[in-house]
Amino acid sequence: MLYRADSSGHQVVPDKKGLATGLTVAGFGGSPFISTYLGQELIKIDNQVSDALLYLGIAFLVVLLVCFWLMSFPEAGWKPAGWTPKATTAAATSRSTITATRS
Repeated sequence: MLYRADSSGHQVVPDKKGLATGLTVAGFGGSPFISTYLGQELIKIDNQVSDALLYLGIAFLVVLLVCFWLMSFPEAGWKPAGWTPKATTAAATSRSTITATRS
């Protein structure tokens, strides 16, 4: 899932792939801090774990649908103004051979 989200970010901002990757990882990593706090507070309200999970699930669904509705991929061939992609080169290879022996 993370790989697909990361590659989607690269399509939207190809000139700032590091920023796209960082924000994606921060979102996946930071979400548990927020949802844990919210979950604990919801459980304190009525002492029902199932209700807290239901409310969190509904909230995540709403956020997901809003983001899905507002975002779109750029048209094919789109590039940011003034950006030119780096020329592709052949894959790096090594001429040395590494052998492993058991002793």
